[in-house]
Amino acid sequence: MAFKDFFEYEIKKLIDLLQMLLTHDNLELKDLLGTEDLQERLQHFQTAFAENHEMQERFLSSREVEQNHLEFAKECFRLAILLKEKNPNLAHFYATLGQKIENIGLTIFSFTTDFSLQNEIRELKKQWKNS
Repeated sequence: MAFKDFFEYEIKKLIDLLQMLLTHDNLELKDLLGTEDLQERLQHFQTAFAENHEMQERFLSSREVEQNHLEFAKECFRLAILLKEKNPNLAHFYATLGQKIENIGLTIFSFTTDFSLQNEIRELKKQWKNS
C-alpha cells in the first residue's frame, strides 16, 4: 500500500470511528470529546487528500498533520482517564486508540518540534497507568 493510500485509510478509519461515536446518543461522551472540531479537522485532511496531488504533498509535509494526530491522541488519553471508573472497557479502548494515533503521528511525522504536546501526552499516559 502506498504511503498516501495508507495515510488516507487511517484518516478514514478515524472519521468513521468518530461518526460511529456521534451516532450513539451518548451526550456525556459528546461533551467530553468536543467531537465537532476533531471531526471537522479529520474530514478536512481526508478532503484535502482527495482533491489533488499538490494538496496531498502540502499536508504530508506539514507539521499541522502531526500536530492534529498528537492532539487527537492527547484527547483519547484524557477520555480514558475520565472514563476509567465509569466504563473501564471504553476507557481501555480510548487508551489503546490514543496510543495507536500517537504512534502514527510520531512515526510518520517524526520531525516534531512541539515537545510540550508530547510531554502532555506522556503525563496523561502516566495518569492512565497510575489511576
